[in-house]
Amino acid sequence: MNNIHSYKFQVLNNNSLSTQFIFESKGVRTIVKAIEYSFIRNISGRKVYNLGFGDFNEKSGLLIDDINSNNGDMRKVFNTVLNTIPIFFCD
Repeated sequence: MNNIHSYKFQVLNNNSLSTQFIFESKGVRTIVKAIEYSFIRNISGRKVYNLGFGDFNEKSGLLIDDINSNNGDMRKVFNTVLNTIPIFFCD
């Protein structure tokens, strides 16, 4: 489909309220990243989710979404996030 590769990712957590994926961004540094789909609420009979993304704090288990890493691999990271969408919706 395109020539932009993505990182390999794994499911960290999957329950009825959220699904988390993690992967390593390997640019200037190696940074653990997280993608999280969180259930918000039902609107007109449809489930609404928030897609969160950021650095993953391994000690606290929290996603940090207010950091700009500038790791030099933005397209590969973005493509990785996009590749989780069909997996999230198929489960």
